[in-house]
Amino acid sequence: MKQTLRILTFALFFLLLASKALQAQDDSINPAGVSSDMSSTTSSGLSFNKALFSSRDEVYALEGLVSRLSSTAPNALINALSPLSMKDASTQKQVLSSLLPSGGSNELLTSVLGISNIENKIIDSNMYSFYRSLKDKELQAFPRTYNIYLQPIFRNATKDTQAGISGFSSNSYGITLGFNKRFTSGMIFGSLLAYTRTELANTNGLNNTLMLDSYSLKLYTLREFKRIFFQAILGYSLHDAYTTRDITFLNQYITSNRLANQLDATLKLGYSILGFMPYVSLNYLALIESPYNEKGGFGALSVDANFTQSLSLNLGSTYKYSIKHFTFGLLGEIGYDTLADRVSNSARFINTNLVFTSQTLERPSFGFNTGANIKFSFLKTSSLFLEYIFSVKSDYRANYLGLKYLLRF
Repeated sequence: MKQTLRILTFALFFLLLASKALQAQDDSINPAGVSSDMSSTTSSGLSFNKALFSSRDEVYALEGLVSRLSSTAPNALINALSPLSMKDASTQKQVLSSLLPSGGSNELLTSVLGISNIENKIIDSNMYSFYRSLKDKELQAFPRTYNIYLQPIFRNATKDTQAGISGFSSNSYGITLGFNKRFTSGMIFGSLLAYTRTELANTNGLNNTLMLDSYSLKLYTLREFKRIFFQAILGYSLHDAYTTRDITFLNQYITSNRLANQLDATLKLGYSILGFMPYVSLNYLALIESPYNEKGGFGALSVDANFTQSLSLNLGSTYKYSIKHFTFGLLGEIGYDTLADRVSNSARFINTNLVFTSQTLERPSFGFNTGANIKFSFLKTSSLFLEYIFSVKSDYRANYLGLKYLLRF
């Protein structure tokens, strides 16, 4: 009965936190704008429907491009776009959106933040399980100071279309390999290697895709002082991104390839009591994208390097309950990204002087994670974990499923 009350209290508390996070929508996600069907003609002869800019987010995404088209002398691109003046506002907006650099919905940054979060959760569940097993009376007769684990992962994520900016759907799959060592002081050090392939496609009429290969290395440590836990993680990832843009209006298929470097760090402080471990953590991530040139026609872009950051403060708790060879766990966490902002893209149409800057939607600040796992221990040295995590950030949702094998020796 006590365990049931604890679980119900845990679930109710984090459901309340989640509802607050979902209500905290940024102004950029639900803007109040006034639409108009009046047309305006630019100095280059192009005619755009003002309903394109019915919200300020559409202005952020498109007005840089439109203003540059306005001041540019006729060229191959301008001539190809001339028939747009006969199209409705929806078609004009879709065509112009297809000319923008890939990443108008923070696809790359959102994807790497999600992957890094999952890698950290894998490290968490492994380290805490390893530390508690060291205190198991049955294992004290067979001391184990090393721990290795192998974990295939699968993750699905979707982002809704908001304010005329295309959403996306993505699937990630990969594998992680980890190693821990316990020293005589009781401190644990470990490392994690991971490879993940992410395949992403835009929704809402844009035929854009992103294929991302991610290679990660993370080093971590855990130390307990009586009931207080301290954890630190330091990571580096290399991302190889291949993108496509299908500009159907121009009958052009644009491709690009670029590298991005990621640095991340996490500090976590927790307290263990009655199976619960409430904690506070600080997560930092920096993403450095290299410049790149697209190929495929006069709609191709030369895009400048980009630097974006995330700094999240998180509050959460885990709960563990064991019955013989089984251990059941719950997770609840709410976070606030203090650096959530728009991402600017500075680009130039290749072989022209048409340079423009576009901005994405602002990333939502509040997010929520919840999950559950079950561990089965056998042969005194082995364990199997099944883990599920659900994440939500405004219009962004992700589901993660992992199966891990762990060996102590």
